Amino acid sequence: MSEIRIQKEHLWIFILIGILVVSLSLNIYITWKTPLAFGDEGYYAARGEYILKNLEIPKYVDIYSKSVLFREYWTDVPFIILLVSNFFIFGEGFVKIMNPILLFLTGLMLFLFVRRIYSERSGFFAAFFLVIMPAMITYAVLLYADMLLALLFVTSIYFLYRALEENKMVYLISSGAVAGLAALTKQTGLLLPLLFLFILFLYKKDVLKRFGIILLVFIIVITPWFGIHNYLQFGNPGLPGMNYLGLNFPSTKVTFGELPKASENPYSGETPGGGGASAGFFQAGMVNFIEFAYNLNVFVFVLGGMSLLALRRKRKDLFILFSLLILAPFIIQQGIGGRIEELSRFLLPLAAVMAVGAGVFADRIYSFLEEFHKVIALLFVLVILLWGISIAYAKDMSLETVKDWPQGFIDGCKWVRMNTPKDSILLTIWQAPTEYHCQRGAVWGQLPDINTIVFDGDPDAYEHLKLHGIDYVYIQKFSISFGRNWPNYPVSFVNYLRNSPNYENVYENNDVILFKVK
Repeated sequence: MSEIRIQKEHLWIFILIGILVVSLSLNIYITWKTPLAFGDEGYYAARGEYILKNLEIPKYVDIYSKSVLFREYWTDVPFIILLVSNFFIFGEGFVKIMNPILLFLTGLMLFLFVRRIYSERSGFFAAFFLVIMPAMITYAVLLYADMLLALLFVTSIYFLYRALEENKMVYLISSGAVAGLAALTKQTGLLLPLLFLFILFLYKKDVLKRFGIILLVFIIVITPWFGIHNYLQFGNPGLPGMNYLGLNFPSTKVTFGELPKASENPYSGETPGGGGASAGFFQAGMVNFIEFAYNLNVFVFVLGGMSLLALRRKRKDLFILFSLLILAPFIIQQGIGGRIEELSRFLLPLAAVMAVGAGVFADRIYSFLEEFHKVIALLFVLVILLWGISIAYAKDMSLETVKDWPQGFIDGCKWVRMNTPKDSILLTIWQAPTEYHCQRGAVWGQLPDINTIVFDGDPDAYEHLKLHGIDYVYIQKFSISFGRNWPNYPVSFVNYLRNSPNYENVYENNDVILFKVK
């Protein structure tokens, strides 16, 4: 009889494991059948593969070309790249399933965290809402650093909570160590000690001592990179963009020198505009952003839960509210001027905190309905599950078309790998996927005279290309346009390449054209 009772007590975790497995399966279904080509996926994949093959962290952004013209220092924090490199040991397929696994682990860790603070049922609801949020699904399918950051964020505050409630040093040390790994995953992680300091004031006991331990461990973890590595390479333990700490170092080793007739005529770059994920926050509006990132119905549960926590104001409730409110202004400030896709990505760690609020509110509704009849409460759970799975399925299926990439691009890169020198430099808009799939250097935005080359129809374009040592121009036909906008090639530029004797069409299929610069 006792065995039956134990099983009932842990029914929620068994249901959650089933939900997480369904989520994992849906996400892997999309990632497995699509290439690593969307956005920065090729960037992470190319450098992860490079580290595995060369057993060294790259010094420059361009990992293939030997040209000194493109010696831009590689200054990104390394943990996500190192993790990708380790997954590459087992093949590209394992890299494709990495982020779905990270979402699975984030959901499980959030369950453990919320179960310890509130209840197993609240933990179940919180983890469930987390894995059905559109933003979480998007970055479980796309290979970006933010999913790893979300997992490390949840893990660090889990250890912090246990350290403060149980007064155990091991959890305090663990919290600082995981926060350090978060800082080595993305710059946002550098804000975690600030959050921890505010949370420590809630407990009012040994604040400075506890914070000192966390900070010491945090510094020990990040010092090999921010301190030793960066100082030896740049003479400054800083990061690009860390102006609020006054720490910066030069991004390039050499200058381009005198450029002939470099144009200052601007083109329509990738600015907030258009529809969907490319729209800016102010253009899309708050409601559309919430629907895009979290789903409006899920957000209703979030608001309900956060309101409950604010009304109760117990110490554990304030722990959750502080985790959201302290970091949110810093992160929103980073992304508010960009696309809603970027803002939702920057806020990914805080989506876990929002899911806690949604879980608490759903648990309160369940308790309320249970007072009338248990069957009504269970029907509520069933409806929530069916609804949640349906929106997760719809989001995954929509991402299949987003993440898919023309086969002709992959075939073109295969030709490049087999028929061009390994140190060739390709001019192409799609730098990251070209780097990974073609395994050649790819340039675009870092050229100070890109407007002159591509958008002005300038007769000196050839001279500029030769100046930079560019060997090929890799055109994707799906990016040819009659306008002057990014990410597109003006049709006039493509016609120029076809008609000029300075270029040779060496490869073409339905999706791409490769011109050799003679």
